[in-house]
Amino acid sequence: MVFKTILLGLLAYFLTLSLNVLKIESQLRVDVQVAEVNQIKIAYKYYKSNVTGEKTFVLLHGFAGSSTDWEFLVKELRNIGHCLLIDIPPFGLSEKKLGFDYSDANLIKTILMLVDKLGVKKFSLIGHSMGGNLAILIASTVPERIEKLVLVSAAYLPLEQDDSELMEILRNGGRSWTANLDDENLSTILNLGLKAYPLIRNVYSNLVPKLDRVRQEHLDKTFVQNIFLPAEVLIKFSKDKIAQEPFEHDLGKISAQTLIIYGSNDNVTPPAIGEYLSKRIKNSRFELIDGEGHLPMFNERFVEIVVKFLRD
Repeated sequence: MVFKTILLGLLAYFLTLSLNVLKIESQLRVDVQVAEVNQIKIAYKYYKSNVTGEKTFVLLHGFAGSSTDWEFLVKELRNIGHCLLIDIPPFGLSEKKLGFDYSDANLIKTILMLVDKLGVKKFSLIGHSMGGNLAILIASTVPERIEKLVLVSAAYLPLEQDDSELMEILRNGGRSWTANLDDENLSTILNLGLKAYPLIRNVYSNLVPKLDRVRQEHLDKTFVQNIFLPAEVLIKFSKDKIAQEPFEHDLGKISAQTLIIYGSNDNVTPPAIGEYLSKRIKNSRFELIDGEGHLPMFNERFVEIVVKFLRD
């Protein structure tokens, strides 16, 4: 326990030398509002547009992400409608509550409660990765409220998945090296991982010397947010996902015009998932961003395609 405390302290010290944490944290809080719904505090940004019309865009980030994931896109999107960026708990600046139910069903309930509280009736929904999966489930649950749907590298697993090898890996996910760790030891490892980013960042920057400034700043912001995420809460989040019953839904119920967009080099959510979705969601089209990976949101071509789709 003493060794753990010393090690975390050294990492925190190195962190403050490598990143101006307080400065970045203050930047992250700009325009952030907080509302309590479903017994948890949700951080969000709500940019009202002066454009005539009632277009509202609700944006859902991916795992370990936040509203900052959408900064590049929202600069343009604000010109055509209102933008509501939600920090899905326990990520971003939303509350990191150990006793909260992080299942898909409860997160969907929470998101819709926030949207209702803000008086938004109908909206276009944009989701990335984990947020893309939640967007699919929301669009199939309340199709009458969704005007347009944008799925970005959506982390979707079909209910009728017939890949037995994949399903076996998912079912036995707990039998990995982490299976031999109790929650306390796993928590220690996760805390170390969440706080060792400066080392990872320096190595990564050397490997990719041409990493552009926008992506580097986003990487820094993402890390600063996640150092405040207790490992115990991340474990609870993961356990809730593993233990949950599959969320019953029907892709055929999605009635909104849908844009499905993936990076050609995405190794996290392969483009094949997007092709699968495009064949099963009516009135949808599939776009591939050449050379992009799992975070295509900072690509100018991506922004151009999405804005045009939502504007027309």
